[in-house]
Amino acid sequence: DYTGFMKQRKIYMDIQRKTYENQQREYKRQLEIVEKYTSTDNAKKNKQGQSRKKLLDKMKLMDKPTYDDGTFGIKFKISSPSGKDVLMVEDLSKKIDDKLIFENCNLDIYKEERVGLIGANGVGKTTLFNIITKKLKPTSGKFRLGSNVNIGYFDQEQMTHYEIRSALAIMNFVGDDIFKLIEDLSGGEKARVSLLKLMLSKSNFLLLDEPTNHLDIDSKESLEDSLINYEGTVFVISHDRYFLNRVCDKIIVLEKDKATTFLGNYDYYQEKINDLKVDKTEESLNKTAAVKEKKKQRAITNNLKKLRKQIETIESTIDGKINNWNTKILIKIKEGKLGFFRKKISFI
Repeated sequence: DYTGFMKQRKIYMDIQRKTYENQQREYKRQLEIVEKYTSTDNAKKNKQGQSRKKLLDKMKLMDKPTYDDGTFGIKFKISSPSGKDVLMVEDLSKKIDDKLIFENCNLDIYKEERVGLIGANGVGKTTLFNIITKKLKPTSGKFRLGSNVNIGYFDQEQMTHYEIRSALAIMNFVGDDIFKLIEDLSGGEKARVSLLKLMLSKSNFLLLDEPTNHLDIDSKESLEDSLINYEGTVFVISHDRYFLNRVCDKIIVLEKDKATTFLGNYDYYQEKINDLKVDKTEESLNKTAAVKEKKKQRAITNNLKKLRKQIETIESTIDGKINNWNTKILIKIKEGKLGFFRKKISFI
């Protein structure tokens, strides 16, 4: 899986880096020997130096590995801590052009929590962020930011030219790169600029909308490490399961008619969802079994009714035959055709 891949990749890249460093070291040593031998007047050593030079020219040098731990020096800091309550959302709803985006959204976020916001596309995750940052107004409901909570912003006017260049260098914007227009940057470069702005804001409440999009693996890992060590509060929209697992300690699932909170990372959320599915399946099976049992009992009852009717019919038939038989016997007794019975009757 991805976690295993990351571990193996790190081992592989460490080997690559060490191999590169050892090769560079040996190349430099051999080059010094060549220079030493070829600069002498000794013909024999000069010849040896030339031979070594030919071998050195044929040597296949590795490219420098691009991987490096902490490629970007992302480190989020806060200017001051917030209160315990960071964000309270109560019965929030939003309609756009009479189309309901979401409703009954209730959630609480507390100091130093790292909360992942997930949900189906189009359910309004970004819309919720826009309401929190006051870019949009809710249709109904309310939200409240806690005491001393500040959402990051970047004001270039407060920085000197040197500070701006230094900050850009952290994100690998060097040389002529710093003069590029934002519109000319690639997706990955734009993402790095956005993260840099957040880093410089020293905000104690970060709102991140799909922060890992366009970032390479090294940048993602650096971002994850910085958020894990961040002393403020994080609220992040992401579809990256590995990121949510590694960074978040609370998951909120936004749906059209509600927001559900799970106190754990993405794996914990999946486990609970699976448990709910099993419970619903068992409940469904129990209902099905109950329906089947009722049908079975009804069938047994109906069969008993039929049997009772059959018994009554048989008993009635038997009684009729017995009565008929008794009548015939009495008639014959009276007619004197059954002497034995007549004597018995006389005796009685």
